[in-house]
This record gives sequence, C-alpha cells and structure tokens, in this order.
Amino acid sequence: MIVTDLLAEDFRKYEYLHLEALPERGLLALVGGNESGKSSIGDAIAFALFGHSLAVDVTDSGKLVRWGSQAASVTLSFRQRGRHYRLARRVDPGGVQSASLWSVDEGRTLADTPVEVAQALKGVLGYDYPAFVRAFYWSQQISTDSKADTESLRAMAGVRAYLQLEQQLQQERQQETGGLEQVQSRMEALRQARDTLALDRDLLPELLDIRETLEDRQRGGGSLSRSITQSARSYPEDHATFHALLGRLKWLNRLAAVGIGAFLLLFVAGMLLSWLPGGFAWSGQEPEVLIRLGRTLLWGGMVVALMASGLLFWGWHAEQRRLPALRDRSIRFAASLANVVRQLGSSLEETLGERAEHYLVGRKVLMPPAQAAELDAQVQERLRQFDGLPERVRLFEADPASVGLQVPALMDDLERHNTALDGFVRVLDQDVVHEQTLVEQYQGLNQGLTDREAEARRHHHTMRVQDMALTLVQRASEHSAARFNSIVHKRCQALLADFTQAHYDSLEINTDFALRVLSREKGDFLDFEEISAGTQRQIALAMRVALANALAESTDAGQQLLFLDEPFAFFDPERTSATLQSLKEMTDGRVCQIWVTVQSVLDGMAGAYLVYCDGTQPEIAMIDDSREKKT
Repeated sequence: MIVTDLLAEDFRKYEYLHLEALPERGLLALVGGNESGKSSIGDAIAFALFGHSLAVDVTDSGKLVRWGSQAASVTLSFRQRGRHYRLARRVDPGGVQSASLWSVDEGRTLADTPVEVAQALKGVLGYDYPAFVRAFYWSQQISTDSKADTESLRAMAGVRAYLQLEQQLQQERQQETGGLEQVQSRMEALRQARDTLALDRDLLPELLDIRETLEDRQRGGGSLSRSITQSARSYPEDHATFHALLGRLKWLNRLAAVGIGAFLLLFVAGMLLSWLPGGFAWSGQEPEVLIRLGRTLLWGGMVVALMASGLLFWGWHAEQRRLPALRDRSIRFAASLANVVRQLGSSLEETLGERAEHYLVGRKVLMPPAQAAELDAQVQERLRQFDGLPERVRLFEADPASVGLQVPALMDDLERHNTALDGFVRVLDQDVVHEQTLVEQYQGLNQGLTDREAEARRHHHTMRVQDMALTLVQRASEHSAARFNSIVHKRCQALLADFTQAHYDSLEINTDFALRVLSREKGDFLDFEEISAGTQRQIALAMRVALANALAESTDAGQQLLFLDEPFAFFDPERTSATLQSLKEMTDGRVCQIWVTVQSVLDGMAGAYLVYCDGTQPEIAMIDDSREKKT
C-alpha cells in the first residue's frame, strides 16, 4: 500500500491537514519538535485504515476528535497492486464511526460501513491491523515492547494461529482429563456401591428353584386333598354296590355250575340211552323207547346248557359293565391314600429336597435335623394306624365306617402339612423379592458402570486424538516458524550490518522467536538483553524493516509503505547517518515509501521529501515546488 494523498479535518492537533501528490518512492521525513503533530500524521493513517490509532483503542476513538469539534474525518488515497482506492472514515466524540471504501479505477463503492470496510480492506491489503502495526508501523510506544513484538512475529509467521489452536486443544484436553477423572470417580463410587451389596449371584436361581419345588409339593397336596375328599364321599356307596354286585355274581356262578352239572348228567345219560339201549334191557323197556328217552335227555341237557350259558354271560356282562368303574375309583382312592401316607411319613429332606431343607433350617423356619428326626418318629408312630388302609380300600375290604373315621384324621394331617408348605413359600417369596431387588440394584449399578466405562473409553480415545492433533500442530508450528525465521534471517543479515556499522552482521532466531546476535569482537552470539540500548534499537529497527519486506513478499502485497516514528532516538550521528542511507537504498525494493519522524533535519537526508510540522500552525501550506513542504 502506497499513500498518495492524506486529508484530515479536526483530527487530534489538526484542524485541517492535507498532504497531496505524495511521492510513491523514497524517504518522507516529518520534521518537528515535541507535540508538533508528527505522530498525529501516523495516527491519521492508522485511523483511516483501521478505525483507531496505536494509542487510542476503537472503543475510545472519540478521543481522536479535535477539542471543541463535532467530528473528526480522515480521507486516505492509496495505491495497492496497481489499483487506486479512496478510504474515508469519520468519528464523533461519542466514538460512533462511519466509513466508506471506493475503487477509484472502477468508480464504485466497495464497502459502506465500518464492518464492511474492515472485511474489504483485509482482502485488498492482505493483512489486518496487528500485522500492519507490527510490520509497517514503528512507534516510540511499542519499540521497547518485546513481548508484543514476539506476539506480532508469531502472528505474521502463522505461528499464532497454531499456538491458539494448540492452546485450544490443550484446554479441550484438560476438559477431557477433568471429564475422565469425574467418570473414573463415578466408576469407583459405582464399584463400591455394587460391592457393598454382597450379592450371591447363585442364590436367586436357587431360591426360585426351591420355591418351585415347594409350590409343586403344595399343588400336589391340594390335588390329593381334593381327590381323597371326593373318593371318601363316594366310597360307602361304591363299597355297597361292589359287594351287592359281588353277591349276585356269586349266586349266578352257583346256578351256572348247577346247570353245567345237570347238562353233563343229561348229556351222558342221553348218549348212553341213545347209543347203548341194549345195556338198559334190565329196565324192561323197548330199545326204541330208550332211544327216544335218550334223545329227550340230550335236548333237555342242551336247554340246561343254554340256560347256564345265559347265566354266565349275564354275570360276565354285569362284571364288565359295572365292576371296572368301581375298581378304578377304588384304585385311585387307594393310590391317593398311599401318597398321603407316604408324603406325611417322609422326612423333610425327602419331602422338600436337601437344598430346600438346608435353606429353611438356615432361615430358622424349620427346626434343626435332630429335632426334626424326633418329630418324624412321632409322625411315623401316628401313621401306623393307617397301615394296610390303602390296600383294603382298593379291594373294598375296608369298612366304610372305619374309612369315614380314618380319612378325616389323615386329611387333618395333610392340611397341616400344606399349611406348613404355604408358610415356607411365603418366606421364600419374601426372600425372592429381596434378592430380586438386590439383583435389580446390582444390574442397575453394573449397567451404570458399563456406561461409565464406555464413556471413559470415549474420553481416552478423544485424548489420544487430541494428543496426536497437538503433535501435528506443534510440528506445523515449528515448520512455519522455521520457514519464517529463515526468510527474516536472510533479509536481516544485510540490514543488520548496515544499521550497526558492521559491529553485528549475523543473528539467530530460535523457534520461540528469541533473538541472539553475533558479535565480531567477542566472537560469539549474545542475547538481545546483553547489548546496549542504542544497538538494541538498531537491531530492532533492522528486524522491523526485514519484517516489512518479508510480509510484503509473503502476502504478495506489492509496494508498501513503512512508517517509522522517532526511530533514531538514542542513536549517535554515525548510526543515524548509516541507517538513513540504508533506508534510502531500501526504497528501491518493495518497501518503497518510508515515512520517518525526526526532531530536525539530519545528515543523510539529502533527496528526502521533507514535511515540516509546527504545533502552533495546524494548517499545512505548500512552500515551493522543491522537495520540501511545510506545515
């Protein structure tokens, strides 16, 4: 960027300031004493471009308005990459700004608000305020701010963006680390809570199995009770029917036996008379009569045989029709009685199973095995009265009256047995509910622990990614810094020898942008703080000029200005003259318009464009057509 025209009204010391037809190449010297308005010209350029000066922030830009005025305005005409632009900015005492950027060549407005102007200018210039003030603007106020210079160097080298990204990644990693620590703390709390449950994982399945066994016994006892009650109710009638039917069958069997005997006698007699009538001659009957008699006896035997057969068939039919049903009921009744007797006579271990007995004894629901054995012996003694009862019932030999007395007693024992089983089941239900609650709590804690472990794995993965990203960012930052340092180092070598009159001709910039210079006299590199203040300013000025050239090349910004505010303070005449000569020679390169503020005209300024500033005369006037102007 090359300034071609500067117009300021009511800006700081100046009621009216107009620098026009400025040379695009060469040294421009702003000459004047303290408080003469030299620095205000640099502030006007900075304000026009970025809305504030070096000393006044944008929020306090109203302080740039000349005392007693309504507003300050600056119009800056400049050339960039062969194109001409005009930038106008205005601010009132309240800090409210307006700005416009025109393309003179195209005759159109590029931006018409401060925000739009800032965006458009960055595209036009290729840099923003931090780069401008650290590369193209040297001020008394920042020339000793090494920390600010370092930050500016980092920004121009592209390192600051990496450092900001690195800082952001480190903050995010710290957040991930904190998140991981919180997750691990919650995981430890969940583990402790889970371990304090003291859950026996095998207990609940065992309890469910025991309860199922007891419920099966309970259902079986209830089924037996209903079966016995029904069978006992029908037993007297079945007993009477069975014995009545059995008596009739016996009578029919006797009749059938008599009939069969009669049939045999008649058959034998008839056969003898029919076949051997001569053997009965002693009877005095004719053989024909005997034969007819024999045949009659045969027919009579056949009739008797048919009657006996009918009786047998009737008895068989009666037995097949009614006796099976009676016998089935008696068998079921007898089997139920036998099951009850066997169940009541069994030990608790046989009835409940070994696991159930041990568990119930442990829960103090059952008495210890020794006492249970005594009780079992008493039960066995009481059950002896029922010995043989099932078999007698099966054969209908048990007297209904006796059955009617014994069955209720047996049913009472069965009811007590079922009641005990019901109590056992209720105890188990309570324990099952308790264990299920523990299992649910355990599963909930375990699921929470699983979720936290997954979250911890995500944190670990994110941290690994962040570590890799940090490594890559650091490598990129080091590469960018090394490349930029190389460029600045090469450009600064020649300038350093010229500015220091060959006392120092080599420097070294490390990756942290710490500066060391090679002293020919001492034959070694010296830290920047070890050399004199005047030499420090010479070296710093050489660095600034090198930075300006490096930034102009790296951004392809074309020709650029360089504004140096009191760069020769604390310089001796020889150093000043040598530096001025180097600056004039530099104007043949990309940094071709160099502004310098000085207290007076110095040796070595021959051929420079001079602007005299006088604080008592705020207006600028042309003196002549020579290379001098006076304010």
